[in-house]
Amino acid sequence: MTSQTTILSELFSKIGDDPRVNVWQISLYTALLNLWQQNGFQKEIKVTRKLLMAKAHFRSITTYHKSIKCLKDLGYIVYVPTYDSYQGTSIEIIIKPNAIIAGDMFPNALSNIDQSILH
Repeated sequence: MTSQTTILSELFSKIGDDPRVNVWQISLYTALLNLWQQNGFQKEIKVTRKLLMAKAHFRSITTYHKSIKCLKDLGYIVYVPTYDSYQGTSIEIIIKPNAIIAGDMFPNALSNIDQSILH
């Protein structure tokens, strides 16, 4: 398993086992992880609400905002809205949500990831 695949697997497991999140937050987080992977695991990704809602299969803007707020409040992401639909919102995936996932849990998995994204 590659280091990126290991990290994605750990992040999916972490959120899947978290009783504080619901299916909508998991769907949004999955969309974010997919975009993060497509962007080469960059420290932050720029994305529009429209794209995230489509990828997460959301129809309600309210559901989107509640889900993004929950992921931010629980420490899964750093969310910096721009309020400019052309520029896109800045989102950073937190590698260690709530300090549970750490390099010492799977140190070899982190060797190929840009170290600047690790907190």
